[in-house]
Amino acid sequence: MNIFDVHEQIINDYSSYIESFVNIKNDFIRKKVENEISSGKLWPQPLIQFNPFFKPGKSVKILAEEGILDPAVDNIFKGYNLYEHQVKAISLGNEGKDFIVTSGTGSGKSLTYLGTIFNYLLKNKPKSGVKAIIIYPMNALINSQNDEITRYKKNYEKITGKDFPITFGQYTGQEDENKRKALLEDLPDILLTNYMMLELIMTRVQEEDMRNSIFKHLKYIVYDELHTYRGRQGADVALLTRRIKSMTQGNVSCIGTSATMVSGTPLEQRQKVAEVGTTFFGNKFTEKEVITETLVSSLGGESTIKKEQVVQEITNGINIRGAYDVLLKSTFAKWLEENIALNSTNEGELIRNKPQTFNAIINTLATYTNLSEIVCNKAILDLLEWISNVNDWASKNDKKTILPFKLHQFISQTGSVYMTLDKNDNDKILTLEAGVYVNKSAEQKKPIFPVVFSRESGHEFICVTRNEEINQFEPREFYDWTVSEDEEGDGFSTGYLIPNKDVWSEDDLGNLPESWIRRGANGIKVVKKYRDRVPKQIFYNEYGQFSDTAPSSSGWKQGWYMSYKLLFDPTSGTFYDAKTSEGTKLTKLGSEGRSTSTTILSFNILRQLAQSGYDIAKQKLLSFTDNRQDAALQAGHFNDFIQTLHLRTAINSAVHNSEKGFLEFEEIGNAVFKELNINQESYAASPATFPGAIRENEDALKDYLVYKTLHDLKRSWRVILPNLEQCGLLDIGYKYLKESCNDDSLWSTDLLLTQLKGEDRKSFIIETLDFFRKSFAIRSAEYLADNKIETKSKRLFQKLKSPWKFEEEEKIPYPNYLRYDTMPKYAKIYSASIGYSSGYGRYLRNHYKEHLGEFLNKDTYYEAIQSLLDLLDQAGWLYSETVKNLNGDETKIYQLNLDMVLWQKQDSDTIKSDPIKTRSYKPHLKPANTFFKNIYKIDFKDMKELKAGDHTGQIGNDKRQEREKEFKSGELSALYCSPTMELGIDISSLDVVHMRNVPPNPANYAQRSGRAGRSGQAALIFTYCSNYSPHDKNYFKNSIDMVSGSVAAPKLELTNEELHKTHLNAMYLSYLGLSDINRSIADLVNEDDPINLPLDEVVERKIKTGLSEAKKNEIQLRFNGVVTDYKDKLLNGPSVWFTEDWIKRNISSFYTDFNNSINRWRTLYKSAKIQREEASNVINSGLHKANSPEYKEAERNQRQATFQIDLLRNDNRKSLSEFYPFRYFASEGFLPGYNFTRLPIRTYLQANDVGEYVSRPRFIAIREFGPKNIIYHNGKKFSIEQLIMREKLSTVAAKASLKSGYFLTGNDLKLDTCPLTGVPLSSDKTKKDFVNLVEMAETRGVQKDRISCDEEERASQGFNLDVYFSIPAGIETTTQAKILSSGEHLLNIRFMPSASLYTVNSGWRKTKEDSFRIGINSGFWKSSGYEPKEGSEDVKKVQLYTSDTADALYIQPVKALGLEYDGIVTLMYALKRAIEIEFQVESREISVVHIGDEDNPNILIYESAEGSLGVLSQMVASTKVFNKVVETAITLCKYDNGDYTAPASYDDLLSYYNQGHHLLIDRFLIKDKLDVLKQSEVEILSKASAHGSYEEHYETLLKQLDKTSSTEVKFLKFLYERGLKLPDGAQERHEDLYVMPDFHYEKKYWIFCDGTPHDKPEVKERDKKQRQGLMNKGQFPIVFYYKDNWDEVVSRWPNVFKKVK
Repeated sequence: MNIFDVHEQIINDYSSYIESFVNIKNDFIRKKVENEISSGKLWPQPLIQFNPFFKPGKSVKILAEEGILDPAVDNIFKGYNLYEHQVKAISLGNEGKDFIVTSGTGSGKSLTYLGTIFNYLLKNKPKSGVKAIIIYPMNALINSQNDEITRYKKNYEKITGKDFPITFGQYTGQEDENKRKALLEDLPDILLTNYMMLELIMTRVQEEDMRNSIFKHLKYIVYDELHTYRGRQGADVALLTRRIKSMTQGNVSCIGTSATMVSGTPLEQRQKVAEVGTTFFGNKFTEKEVITETLVSSLGGESTIKKEQVVQEITNGINIRGAYDVLLKSTFAKWLEENIALNSTNEGELIRNKPQTFNAIINTLATYTNLSEIVCNKAILDLLEWISNVNDWASKNDKKTILPFKLHQFISQTGSVYMTLDKNDNDKILTLEAGVYVNKSAEQKKPIFPVVFSRESGHEFICVTRNEEINQFEPREFYDWTVSEDEEGDGFSTGYLIPNKDVWSEDDLGNLPESWIRRGANGIKVVKKYRDRVPKQIFYNEYGQFSDTAPSSSGWKQGWYMSYKLLFDPTSGTFYDAKTSEGTKLTKLGSEGRSTSTTILSFNILRQLAQSGYDIAKQKLLSFTDNRQDAALQAGHFNDFIQTLHLRTAINSAVHNSEKGFLEFEEIGNAVFKELNINQESYAASPATFPGAIRENEDALKDYLVYKTLHDLKRSWRVILPNLEQCGLLDIGYKYLKESCNDDSLWSTDLLLTQLKGEDRKSFIIETLDFFRKSFAIRSAEYLADNKIETKSKRLFQKLKSPWKFEEEEKIPYPNYLRYDTMPKYAKIYSASIGYSSGYGRYLRNHYKEHLGEFLNKDTYYEAIQSLLDLLDQAGWLYSETVKNLNGDETKIYQLNLDMVLWQKQDSDTIKSDPIKTRSYKPHLKPANTFFKNIYKIDFKDMKELKAGDHTGQIGNDKRQEREKEFKSGELSALYCSPTMELGIDISSLDVVHMRNVPPNPANYAQRSGRAGRSGQAALIFTYCSNYSPHDKNYFKNSIDMVSGSVAAPKLELTNEELHKTHLNAMYLSYLGLSDINRSIADLVNEDDPINLPLDEVVERKIKTGLSEAKKNEIQLRFNGVVTDYKDKLLNGPSVWFTEDWIKRNISSFYTDFNNSINRWRTLYKSAKIQREEASNVINSGLHKANSPEYKEAERNQRQATFQIDLLRNDNRKSLSEFYPFRYFASEGFLPGYNFTRLPIRTYLQANDVGEYVSRPRFIAIREFGPKNIIYHNGKKFSIEQLIMREKLSTVAAKASLKSGYFLTGNDLKLDTCPLTGVPLSSDKTKKDFVNLVEMAETRGVQKDRISCDEEERASQGFNLDVYFSIPAGIETTTQAKILSSGEHLLNIRFMPSASLYTVNSGWRKTKEDSFRIGINSGFWKSSGYEPKEGSEDVKKVQLYTSDTADALYIQPVKALGLEYDGIVTLMYALKRAIEIEFQVESREISVVHIGDEDNPNILIYESAEGSLGVLSQMVASTKVFNKVVETAITLCKYDNGDYTAPASYDDLLSYYNQGHHLLIDRFLIKDKLDVLKQSEVEILSKASAHGSYEEHYETLLKQLDKTSSTEVKFLKFLYERGLKLPDGAQERHEDLYVMPDFHYEKKYWIFCDGTPHDKPEVKERDKKQRQGLMNKGQFPIVFYYKDNWDEVVSRWPNVFKKVK
């Protein structure tokens, strides 16, 4: 298969789709646009990227002969020739040394560690037990690796005839019970697992034997894809590795493999990777233990290339079917490799060259050979096709591939056309690139305006803002329909300039609606209300200047100005309803959004793969997106699109294959079923074998098809998916029309129909009947009667399965009746009006005026409509019923009789208009959509079944595995995934990867694109770039930077306290052997006390007394071993939390921390129990009938609560469920978190009678799980309907300082000033009050209708979100610094440890209310404006909030710095990036927001990693750190590069995550300020104290202490003389215990000054109990015994006794 032909056809198909919507009347614009599109403006030439050849090394056989490898290894890898980097790595492994291999895709990295491990096992033949653990970041990689080792095993056994002497097994948590037990009973030599499962192995009771085996026998620990372990997750894995090493009896060799990391010279790369390895493994790595790839020319060196040979080979022609060996000798191929695929360093080392476009390669070849570009074009194409053909053969015959390549195609969303206003076409500048001005000359700039086009006529409309102050048109984007508040009413308006003067004249006024005009003796005048809705004559020039009168100077052109919003399109004579959106009237160049583009591309790709002869299993597409909900949306969008296509192609074939040329209603179901031709397994819930049951299934599908076909009748114009009528393939007709309309005698009783003759009468009746049809006012006693809909709904739901069924929430629509009278509200019918003021009413009145010259009033209208409908009723086309109107009088309602409808074949290039819904006085024909016209002619029977699924971290493991298996086999054609599949299945048969958005960075792109072409075959990579994403737009223009970028080295920070505490808890738990934790949280609590759910007595006793002091000491010793390689850094670094007895103190608080971490589960469990009990009470009350709404709702709530309880109890016993104990404790921050979100917020998504929990980080959840928001999950759509509350709705009050962003709640509410700034909080200008705040908790989502291809982007409510902060521990716990320049105060910086960060959700943006309404008992969200009816529950207006804790840095840019808003935004990103660089942390682990005063905002930088990083505190720990960060920011901004003039780039301040600020960020705004800050002085202030100055604090404490205790006085003097921090209080009784320590710090550290009275035995015993009680509470007693060395005591608690003076 020719990959270039496949690529070309995919692009041609996509181009055809885009062009099918382009309806441009202006020849000049149309030709320019067509030229732009055909030239590839929206899809430029693909980049061609080659995968070069790795330098060969020795064979396995030779290494065995040399004694490096055991001879038996040769039998495992028989015939394997190694690369040089593999030989180097295996040689190091044989010597027992650590190593890391970092190289590109296809370089055989896994063989380096497998060879090393196999060799050790074969040489040493150790006893049974686990000797090697290989850890992978994803289970899909484990499955692939297991398959690979199995192949080696079979290879060995086939060659030797002996059993494979090495055992191996995978242990991922996804194995069934039998496999798991078998592995635990017979432990393998090599264990394949993931890091989370390894954590469980190290912790759980059930793996104790395996754990002990590892500790006894482990020789190797291997991490595959080492570059993926970064940030807090990487730090967790690094500590896990150290925990294992600290427990093993022998030395453990550490091995890692990675994609190529970092850029720079090979030596620089190796040195950086060595740093990563040292930090990650805890073993010292040097550049000698880092093995990088070595590249060579696979076809010979440069010296063998002669120009004349290349020319001769091209001239003779390339044989694309040439043999493998012939290609190896091709001089032309050698030239391609040496000059295009490879490059070389200054040292002469070969490296990968950057990808190039096809034209760039042609130009290089033409320059080299002096041949024409036409000749070079063909030569390159032929050579690449030859390479592709040879590699296809090589992959099937176990040969090395030669120069495998990929095509990287970036595709831009079609946006607007932009054009200048020049009078003459030849002078106009037209482009598809957004802009504001183009330069006509150095002195004057010419504005360039967005152009949109009438959907009806194709005429151009230029989008303008009219500035009447200076008579100037200013460009505006199409969807920018408003002017600013400052401009509103000051001579500014938004609208359109129509440049064609012939589209309107005074003569057209008579065609306006009568309500718009007044007719008089002086002609027709437009009434005041509509004067700005008709065109106004305007004169304008190329610079956008305008005049109401014709200027005398030349260069001016006449046109028309119309205000937004259009009620009338003068170019087509079309009138619109006031509610019609502007996008329905006008369109930009393209109408496709991200979802439609992805679906169309996916369909085109799959279709072309099939047509090009790809095997069924290879006809598939892997598509990536960076949002898991987008993956679910896209899967649903694609599936709905495909089903709609499938159905319509079947309808089209059925109609066109009909011998009569048409189908009647009674035939449509059977005919479509026949053409659909799908097997029973695809649609039947229970496929049958007996004829009767088969017939039942078929009849059910036929009924379903009838309903879907009828539904398609009513669909109006869907821009993205026009139906058969709108493609000119189907005409809906009506029986007996011709003969009836030609008989004048039949219409004599109706004035209008008598006047109309022949075709006019027929057209009028068709348009009337079409109106009924499109209004879904249709009748079928068999299908649409109420009882039939209910009966068939149940039958179809039972008989059919998705996608050929109506889901539970997807009801069969009931038909409408059309009425001309007003109906009472209690009338239980679905109806729509055809009264006097209705759309049809205007249509009928216009006909009377046009054909009879009669203006109908309301009375004569009702006579006319009754006469007309009665005749159509008599003709049999309509069905009527007599009912009572609002006044109680009899009236008729009508429906179209479906038995009179005909589906007639058609093949037209134009489509008929709809004069009722789209009124127009200018005749015009709309073209049929050619793309879909051709698509609907496809025979789906010739294609495999196309279906898509989503693959994200929120999908259950079983479902994920099922989809991976289906995708690998090709059963699933498209898999839309989040980054979970970046390192997923090794799919050798995957040829195409698609990206729904440009990935955040080149590393992500490399991983995603690397999924395709892994067997050496040519592959295609498509990337869609949205016009609304600055990130996408940037990389569309600079695609080479994305394709050729490098993988950044991981950043790991191992010095934060929470990280170590979770791993200490895990180690303690493994020693404890608490079997109760293995199954369910419910096993840990006592359910006999349902109110408190305390810990079970047995569990409590095990935790408190389960370990002896000797064992606790052993834990302390082992954990000291964990931190040994960086202990000095912990003790002497800027962080002061770690001391020699830190481990012991935290061991003592294990029980308290364990118990507290269960509290969130307790709340959820009690809530679900209450819900089930209340529902059961309703059911058992006997008050409600079984079919009543109350009873059904109670049953639903009972089922939901029961299922929720089952989930909370983990009754399905799935180890990776949300409430599996170890996963739960990790999410609560008690055990290591890895990639689990700490304290997430969950929502329960209920589908039918079952559901599942989905969790999100708190600050994301408050938006995604907000009231009534839509969640896309597992191909379904849910609405958040309920907040799961505690027993009763609980609210809190708060207020926020608008100047600082400080949040005050609780006792702080009493404060009248901002604690941070001292600003009075006395008015609405300085504060914002919150009266009813509700904390965001778990929510419940209910399934809505299915995802359809109407949905372009995820539906989102849009909320008003604000960020605030507070300092719970008090201002005195913060550290402040002033930044001074020559004595001038520039900045305040305040470090806030464990600051509380708040996000408040104060309402939907679309409403004026600043709150939500919630049922106070049920927690159900109510709509805006909802008022409870009598007897229903009360509602309360509330606002939501959530909070989290993080170390934060608050930076206040004072006015002396002289920065405006844009400058402050730029500064905050410059400081963020500089901090990341300076402290080596990942970008996602530091967040920044501007906060407080809108005019002079402050900057809040906080640590967003799961747990403290400990880096922001260093900003105020030394006077030099801030200056160093500023210096880094200056370097980052590259001010010394005179050629770099852009405001910012992705190399410095721009990123995927700050796209919303891209237009504001400008590094030049802060250049001078950074220079000043670099030279500034940093003054670190002492922490503020509630007691005043240090001396005042000291005097206060002296007054509070026990005067009889000389030890207390001595203690205070000891602190004071050394300038150490003084206690926060003295002589305060503990709130929970009968103990009164002498002093305390933060009521967490309690000071006991023990003098001689404490030597008494009874006092010692009392002291021991009291202090143990404190430790049991997780608090710390610190004893200053009069005989001890107090300096030593202080040194053990540096985090408490800090030097502050």
